[in-house]
Amino acid sequence: MARLRCSFVIILAFLSLGLREVWTYEDGAPSSQCDGMSPSHGASAQTSESPYDISASSASYGNDSTITVTITDSASSTSFKGFLLEARLDDESSTTPFGSWTLTDTSVTELLTCSDSDDAVTHPSNSDKTSVSVDWSPPSDCSSCVDIKFVATIVQSKSTFWEEVESDAVTYSAEEDSGEDSGEDSGEDNGKNTGNSAVGGHAAVMWGLNVMTMFVGNMAVVMFSN
Repeated sequence: MARLRCSFVIILAFLSLGLREVWTYEDGAPSSQCDGMSPSHGASAQTSESPYDISASSASYGNDSTITVTITDSASSTSFKGFLLEARLDDESSTTPFGSWTLTDTSVTELLTCSDSDDAVTHPSNSDKTSVSVDWSPPSDCSSCVDIKFVATIVQSKSTFWEEVESDAVTYSAEEDSGEDSGEDSGEDNGKNTGNSAVGGHAAVMWGLNVMTMFVGNMAVVMFSN
């Protein structure tokens, strides 16, 4: 009897773990999947070209940029149920999320913390989706900023999913946000140069007037002496 009770407890424990895993995936990817980005559904990822696209609102970013990233069905006929989205360095060996995210629609997206707060995005439910958008920002300390890409695993069904679908590279430019400052500096410099030119021109005119006055005075002296 005791052996039967023990077996029953073990079976319940395994069922509980299985149900918890199912519900976790329905409610979004767990942080344990951040590095490999595999849904662990017991099936292999698709090797065909993904029917989903990852697009960025800008091809470059600066220290204070915000980029809207969109996962969409490129064929406009194939919905998806789940996803895990990260920004990573544009390097094949990079597996660490970079920067942070801000949600624009909490009905289809939720934040996930992998290495740092809010550095990944996943789904809050397994409802059908044809498009999701979310805003990405670089770290507040951008001393480590470099070119990046956006990477996602996109799940169409439990047995059909594409791992690590990539966007085009987004290049980093330290001057991306410095246009206003450069303009102000340029304006100040131009103002100084204009002022200096005006002062120089005024001095030249005064010198010319003085020379003419002396010349006229000398001519008058010569005429009267004759």
